[in-house]
Amino acid sequence: MKKIRGLSVFLVSTLLWSIPNLAFALYRDDGDEPGVPLPGATLVLIFVGIPILVAAITSILVLAPKWFRKNSREFANLAPKDPLFIEENSSRKEISG
Repeated sequence: MKKIRGLSVFLVSTLLWSIPNLAFALYRDDGDEPGVPLPGATLVLIFVGIPILVAAITSILVLAPKWFRKNSREFANLAPKDPLFIEENSSRKEISG
């Protein structure tokens, strides 16, 4: 019952706020004049094409360094010769000083 009451309050308040806006949508009293409407292709370019282009450029800028970086396995061979990094099966058991 509470859901129905909440939904009805929402619908009535939405209706009360939207009716005056719809009633005065074509009433021009302050001198504004609408411009020429944009063609559909231009709208698609502005609201679909440009956001996709921005997302593609951003993803390229984020992913490109990973594409050109050496494989992480190649860096494993560059570990310092520290006893902490020496494996147990290594021939070098202790560091002579």
